[in-house]
Amino acid sequence: MDAPLKIIALVPMKHDSVRVPRKNYRPLLNRPLFHWILTSLSKVSLITQIVVDTDSPEITHSIKRYFPSIVVISRPPHLCNDPPMNEILMHDTQVIDADIYLQTHSTNPFLSPSTITSAIQKFLSSTPAYDSLFSVTRVQKRLYSQLGVAVNHNPNILLRTQDLPPVYEENSCIYIFKRCHLAELRNRIGHRPFMFETPPEESFDIDTEVEWQLATKIAEEFYSDMHGFDDPDPDKNSTVLGVEKVEGQTYEFNKNTVLITAPYMMPHVKRFVPILESFGLRVVVADVEERLEENDLLQYANKFDAVICGDDRFTETVYQACAPRLKVVSKWGTGVDSLRPSIAQKYGVAVTRTPGAFTKPVSDSVIGYILAFARQQPKMDKAMKNNDWTKIYGSTIGEKTVGVIGVGQIGQAVMKKLVPFGCKLLGYDIAPVESSFLKAVKATMTTLDELLRTCDFITIHCELNEQSHHIINTNNIEIIKKGCILINTARGPCVQEEAAVLGLRRGILGGAAFDVFESEPLPKSSLLSEFDNVMLAPHNSNQSPVAHENVHWNSIRNVLMELKIPWEDTKSAIDFDSYSSLGTKFETSLSELGKTPKSSDAGSKKYAIVTGALGGIGSETVLCLQDKGYTVIGLDRRDPNSVKNARNVSDHFFNVDIAKFVAMEKCPDTIKTLEAVKAQLAGSLHLLVNNAAHQVVKPCEAITSDDWRETMETNVHAPFALTQYFLPELKASKGSVVNIASIHANLTKPGFVAYASSKGALVSLTKSMAIDLGPSGVRVNAILPAAVSTPMLMDGFKDNPSGYDKLASFHPIGRIGTPREVGEFVCFLSNSVDAGFVTGSALAIDGGIGGRLQDPV
Repeated sequence: MDAPLKIIALVPMKHDSVRVPRKNYRPLLNRPLFHWILTSLSKVSLITQIVVDTDSPEITHSIKRYFPSIVVISRPPHLCNDPPMNEILMHDTQVIDADIYLQTHSTNPFLSPSTITSAIQKFLSSTPAYDSLFSVTRVQKRLYSQLGVAVNHNPNILLRTQDLPPVYEENSCIYIFKRCHLAELRNRIGHRPFMFETPPEESFDIDTEVEWQLATKIAEEFYSDMHGFDDPDPDKNSTVLGVEKVEGQTYEFNKNTVLITAPYMMPHVKRFVPILESFGLRVVVADVEERLEENDLLQYANKFDAVICGDDRFTETVYQACAPRLKVVSKWGTGVDSLRPSIAQKYGVAVTRTPGAFTKPVSDSVIGYILAFARQQPKMDKAMKNNDWTKIYGSTIGEKTVGVIGVGQIGQAVMKKLVPFGCKLLGYDIAPVESSFLKAVKATMTTLDELLRTCDFITIHCELNEQSHHIINTNNIEIIKKGCILINTARGPCVQEEAAVLGLRRGILGGAAFDVFESEPLPKSSLLSEFDNVMLAPHNSNQSPVAHENVHWNSIRNVLMELKIPWEDTKSAIDFDSYSSLGTKFETSLSELGKTPKSSDAGSKKYAIVTGALGGIGSETVLCLQDKGYTVIGLDRRDPNSVKNARNVSDHFFNVDIAKFVAMEKCPDTIKTLEAVKAQLAGSLHLLVNNAAHQVVKPCEAITSDDWRETMETNVHAPFALTQYFLPELKASKGSVVNIASIHANLTKPGFVAYASSKGALVSLTKSMAIDLGPSGVRVNAILPAAVSTPMLMDGFKDNPSGYDKLASFHPIGRIGTPREVGEFVCFLSNSVDAGFVTGSALAIDGGIGGRLQDPV
């Protein structure tokens, strides 16, 4: 009698999920999600053993307590960074031997024991005709390709959907396979797979927050009587997976607390509290009108871990009382003067903001004020309503000189918007301003005194610091050109109110517009209210539904980032990146106090360009950068629709052969395409990744002149030419260049003469460019990857799996690299905070093989 087959059920589970935070152990109907599938599998008699592969201590602890018969494999570190699932299965099947393996996921909670049993029986009865099985969902809908071509029907013949020929969607519920086929193909789906149709109601897969909510409703409606499939009920006072039993027999995560004090968030706070709570955060909403003062904040001392605030008075006393629990102060908006970043740094508290958040609405407000005073509409409107037909004198803006104090993002936006009016533009800033910008808007930088003496309109856009405090004061108000209009939409203390009143009373100022004040709300006793030629607004020039929505989300994201909560995991449910501005950390030091940070005109969007974007390393680098908040422009000479293994995941893709770029006069089409890329950047490029490469594998005697030309043009000349072409944009954002070289730059083998020479030259180019570009703030580095599991490399070993294993074992670390690891390394080098001192470096990512001596004995 034959021995019974050993059937192992494999359930891989990560600690941190990809899209729904803590998904695998988040309670569904008061039970951790993964309990559902483990309970179903436990009821399948054909399964010999259930094995869970995980990197989560919480999941491991819970399995030992509630499913003691289940085997847990601790996932090794090199498989914890989102490698392909087939690589995880290769590892698990090496650790646990079996005749047949069944793999499923914790995200299929409604998969029943009977369906799993049927799948196993179907496979057993169908082998060897079929070498594997995967589950599918029948689809009978009218489907089209992205080119608008009908896939499964003739548009000219309108059949009922139930009469359409079915197509089948791989639903990821069940995979059954043998290790020999997995090792051969490095794929759980074999040469001859059987498609096993699962019931639609059981095929539900939780991949987004919306799907989680739907699963909750389904569980409540159809499974509420099952009480977690008879799992033992935890003791009343016990803790499971860091989930504590609380009143009402519900569960919640041990929580960090977020205090919300931002006034602009209050009308919408009901929308955002559930979002924060979905990340396991407890939310406290303060009672606030304009801001919290020191005493108000001290009432919350040591009771919160993060705060989303407006212009609250965070003094040293507040930080001292709130530390060490307080980790991050997330400013709703841009200005952080009231938050005292240098003091926060002293107590280990991060201060974040959303730079560039209000550039558009504030600059629009300034143009509105200039037009109102030039054309006198408010004054004429008031006169007409008093039956006064007096024709009031006005002027065109083109007749005037406008001075901008603080030529940062908003200041530059104001200048740009004034260009069509034809006025003369003067600027003043203690930080240098790019000459290319000044040339484009025909503006001239001058001294503060000269600007005050010559301008008809003066608009203030500097940050508040020691040097900009009372930049308009009783000492210099006297030198302002008579009749000048003063506009302040920056920070109230930039203008000494006493000086403004003096200038208005003496007729030095022809009028003024103030959106901000030294004391807010503006006291009723303020003398500014007495003047008919003064327009006042309640710190409101930032009004814009789009801008406000942007800041809401970025303020939340900044909290999540500083609390080390993976906000990237929620992109499909909460589309942070649909808003234009990316929250960034506000860095300061004692030596920088009083300086106005230089800001470019790039806006707040971070742009990256990746060449060779369709390949394995290129596409994973694109995804990594998107996870970090970049908008990625992909370049590749190949058409993504006609290339095997091509992955077009870029936000914007341009089909261009960069090798042709080195012969500009010969390739007008290439130049035209790159001009379109420049237009997309809007003046700022934060990262250029030169990844595209041409590889010739030939012995010396077979290499042609054309081989050399194409290799050097693609691998060396093009990275230089692209850097040179985008240099103004890189300088504007103090960006970074990362050249993807190769281990062949240092260690090579026969047949790689041209390729190795070009990669060695690229490393030399990297070091030389770093020296030239360092003074402009542009960093240049190179990465030297060894073997990486790209689709191209995997195809090369398709018929030689033992060769692949041999190559992997040759590395001291015991494996080859993944494209994702290269992409993450690119992200690290692009980060000016973490890698700001790294430039001119050629860094190996080679699993240690670069230091291994290959002795003949």
